[in-house]
Amino acid sequence: MSEAEQTVKASEVRAGDRIRARGLELTVSRVEDTFLGRDEMVAFVEDSDERWLKLPALRDAEIERIG
Repeated sequence: MSEAEQTVKASEVRAGDRIRARGLELTVSRVEDTFLGRDEMVAFVEDSDERWLKLPALRDAEIERIG
């Protein structure tokens, strides 16, 4: 892991962060505080001209913040 990368809990990810999880990289446009009504989950959404992607995660899961 380079100096620009760090591992954080999913609950620490904020809009604007670039993350890598489950083999996917995305720039977070928004964070949904619950996913499918489950308080222990969050969802990261990338909404750009290139793509729309939603990535759910457990709040305490380790996420790689990059860049």
